[in-house]
Amino acid sequence: MDLFKSFYRPCSVLFFLTIGLLQFQPCFSWADSYPEKNRVDAELLADAVRVAEEIDALRSTLAASLDPEEMEVNKETFALVCKPVGMRAKKIAIQKDWEFFQLAIKYRNPKNKADPQAVKATNLFKRYPELRGFWANDTRPGKMAFRYFRRITIEPACLACHGEKEKRPEFIKKKYLDDRAFGFSPDDLRGVYSISFKVKK
Repeated sequence: MDLFKSFYRPCSVLFFLTIGLLQFQPCFSWADSYPEKNRVDAELLADAVRVAEEIDALRSTLAASLDPEEMEVNKETFALVCKPVGMRAKKIAIQKDWEFFQLAIKYRNPKNKADPQAVKATNLFKRYPELRGFWANDTRPGKMAFRYFRRITIEPACLACHGEKEKRPEFIKKKYLDDRAFGFSPDDLRGVYSISFKVKK
């Protein structure tokens, strides 16, 4: 059975698509799963989507400022171009009592290793390149109730650190001995943003 076709429908939150697998339920399928008092309101859903777009726009803007042919890619460059994205996401997560991570199958930092549900989300994005983001019930034991996944796409400037293995900056080679985040090309799927939060009581 083609689960994507079975659950596919436009999402009423902006223009994003909603899809489902056995544990990836449609955007508003929680209406049948949770009591009225526990349902997630549309504003909260929209806010998570908006924040994911904000973070990705920041990532794109900072990446566009990097020209590997004119500047050396080192720790200082990383602090100016890549680090602010994670810091901004962390700040928002604290303010809103969310979990906000950048996860990947081909991770660099083990802390960003995709969990089983994120792996399935990544594979779904690979299967459907036009899919930008979707909602899911959080299947991790003891974790949040709802989860939003948004794709992360490789941009040309990203290849300075995520391109050919031999051309990675020396500080990355030394710091991340089990690095797997290389071998990408422009427009490849890099990983996913994962935003999780509890349903309202």
